[in-house]
Amino acid sequence: MARFAPLLLLPLLLVAAPARADEAVKPYLHELSELPLGLRFPVNDEVRSVAPAAATIKERAEATDPTVDRLTLNLPLSGRERAAYLKRLAAPGRYPALRRYAAGKATLVLDDAGLALIDPAALQKRFSQKHHHLSVPTKALRQNPALKAALLAELTPYLAADERAAVGRAIAGDAALDADTLLLPKIARTSVGKFTKYRGPNCFRTALSFQDPRLPSLPAINSKVERGFHRDMINNDELWYALSEEFVEVDTTKEAMRYGDVLVFFDVPYETATVDFRWLKHASTYLFGDYTYSKESYAANSPHTVKRLSDEWRSWEGRLPHFAVKVYRKFRAP
Repeated sequence: MARFAPLLLLPLLLVAAPARADEAVKPYLHELSELPLGLRFPVNDEVRSVAPAAATIKERAEATDPTVDRLTLNLPLSGRERAAYLKRLAAPGRYPALRRYAAGKATLVLDDAGLALIDPAALQKRFSQKHHHLSVPTKALRQNPALKAALLAELTPYLAADERAAVGRAIAGDAALDADTLLLPKIARTSVGKFTKYRGPNCFRTALSFQDPRLPSLPAINSKVERGFHRDMINNDELWYALSEEFVEVDTTKEAMRYGDVLVFFDVPYETATVDFRWLKHASTYLFGDYTYSKESYAANSPHTVKRLSDEWRSWEGRLPHFAVKVYRKFRAP
């Protein structure tokens, strides 16, 4: 099992005012060019589509649990576009029945009856998302012992000894490193490319669990349950508390990012020494080069995927009026 630093015994979280950052406040980052990337080596990047499993789709259609995210389709309002949309979704010979099922509805919440009218493959395609499947050729790592040593050192807090040994053997044997199976901690390996059925597990939880699967379940961090959401959801005040207690902020003017660093995306209406937890909007885990690992949102339609950091940055930059970023690193005892 990977080695984790002992978790702090944290007091119960009570948020009555904006939390304050450390006294040595570091500047927000506003431009991608300001972000010092970490380890870089050649990477083969195959963009794949990942889709929810048929069993997950069925469970969402049959759900009575209010924390399960129901299958929802927003239908085009235009008659012609609506007809074309439904025809693409309909199972063979079921378009007339699907049209009747959807009559008068702008939003379709699918139940068992509706699911029976739809082509499973078409529905999976509708909910598919992009995932960067990375493969690292090992020639550069073999030829550069310092680069190999740096990679293994950065992986050490996240991968167990036998997992790091497997990486070393692959490098020595000239076998490519498959990121999904060799370069992610166990919690991420079992989740990458997959969808949950619940409404709630989100980017904040994904970022914390990458550090230590126990972290987002601590009562002091996951301190409350939101009605209609799964217990696994982490709110922005809870993430900010975890960052304040278990992480240090990285001074990106003095050092590059490392594997496992957490990028936090803020919407900052004005810059001040005080950080308001309500400004925290998204979190992502840095891997290497231009790549991150994250879950887009609390919705079940959002899978855990590897992304390009530059794409994720620009996506959130376009959504947030006062976009800013900070980088945090899990505190680990020497």
